[in-house]
Amino acid sequence: MNPDEKELFAQLEDVFQAVEEEGVQNLRDVSLDDLLKEFAEITDYIMHTLGQTRFPVTQEGRDAHARRNALQLELRRRGIEA
Repeated sequence: MNPDEKELFAQLEDVFQAVEEEGVQNLRDVSLDDLLKEFAEITDYIMHTLGQTRFPVTQEGRDAHARRNALQLELRRRGIEA
């Protein structure tokens, strides 16, 4: 492994460590009302506050889109199209 590859893997380790430290929320435990409320709020936030509806260009935008996608997947799992 060359030095560039070692540096890249070290950076990836930092990313995975940050995810582990932040933890992952199980959306299956969230009530339907709370899911719908948060989905509406984060959609509004992405559209009106960030202005990054289609293409997130900041980390904040990417994080918001990731959260919205997770909420949408859980809603679909429960049979609700959002």
